[in-house]
Amino acid sequence: MAFLWFHSWKIAAVIFAAMIVNLVARRSRGAGAPGTAALRRRPGGGRGVVVTTVTDVVGFASLLGLGTLVLM
Repeated sequence: MAFLWFHSWKIAAVIFAAMIVNLVARRSRGAGAPGTAALRRRPGGGRGVVVTTVTDVVGFASLLGLGTLVLM
């Protein structure tokens, strides 16, 4: 869809790669969150906030970082 919108394969590749990095970060942090929450004796307590924050930061950094490396 990005290729059709921007008519550039580089932009489409950057968006695709950033989405994959974001997905991997979400899955790895989501899998580790129950273990860290159990240490505080509240399983599931605050897990969604941590996973969302990590996913947003990694996604934003990967999009900007990959965009800088590929497009500049």
